[in-house]
Order: sequence, then C-alpha cells, then structure tokens
Amino acid sequence: MSKFYDDDFGAAPTIFDIVRSLARPVSEFADHVDNSFKGDDTESGESFRADLCDLGDHYELKAELPGVRKEDIEMSFDDGVLSVKAPHNTGCCCQQGSEGGCKADAESGDDGAQAADSQKADGTGAGPKFIIHERTSGTYERSFSIPDADAENITASFENGVLSVSLSKEQPKKGKVISIN
Repeated sequence: MSKFYDDDFGAAPTIFDIVRSLARPVSEFADHVDNSFKGDDTESGESFRADLCDLGDHYELKAELPGVRKEDIEMSFDDGVLSVKAPHNTGCCCQQGSEGGCKADAESGDDGAQAADSQKADGTGAGPKFIIHERTSGTYERSFSIPDADAENITASFENGVLSVSLSKEQPKKGKVISIN
C-alpha cells in the first residue's frame, strides 16, 4: 500500500492529496457529460441571439450572426415558419494546417506555427493546443413561427453581422354579409 502512495504522490500523501486524486475522475466525468449535452455544433446546429418584434402592420426580426458572410445565409419561409441557417468558421489558431502546424498562425507568418513544428521535431509531440476554447465553428440554425406573416412581402438585409428581416402581416380577409331571401 505504501508503494501505491509513493508512486502517485511521491511521498506520504496528505488528506488533500487523496481528496484531489479522488475528485479528478469525477471532474473529468462531469466535463464529459457537459460536453455530450452540447453536442457537435456542425451537425446539430447552434442557436443565435435574435429579437422578433410585432410592430402592428409588420414584424421585424434582428438576428446576430457573427462570423457569417451574407452569401452563406440560407433563409426560407414555409407554412408560417421563417428558417435561418448559416455556416460559420472562427478560424481559430489551433486548427491544424496541411503541414500539421497552426493554420491561422502559418498564414499570418506568426512564429506560433514554427514553435509548434519545433516542438514536434524535438520529440515532445505537442502541437498547438487550446488553453481556452469558447469560440466554435459550425452552423447557426433557428426557426421562428410567424403564422400570419405574408410570404409574398418579406425583405431582408445583412450588415455588420446583423440580419434584419421585415415581414408584412397578411391582410385579414374581409367577411361578407349574406342576406337570406
């Protein structure tokens, strides 16, 4: 039993060493469960922030789509549902390029790619790796139910990463008074 402690802790463990060693697998499991609920954004689609306002005679949608090009946005209106879909790529610094280095750094001429290549060359096998990873690449995808919007009168614009959509409301059908003879 002493051999176990010496191998894991280097000396007789303190109570903190034991608790820390027991907490590590629990923490890793919790991270795994958390990541599995997030899913793969490239397949399931990510949501984006949006505001939809009823302005009386029409609706206005403002949607934030950072990192998206106007020509890549797909938008459709079918059966009272407005759907917006757009791929986005963060171009993060840790994506592997064709030579195995950091693609973004290699393109910009940064020494980061050279450092990564030298780490691999010296046998450490370490390439670029995330310290913090909060930006994702994938597909933004969201649908909005707007049953009384007029499918023939929809306009859209995209500027500075914000999609603006104006949807006119369908004119209510006027009733007809029927007289009985």
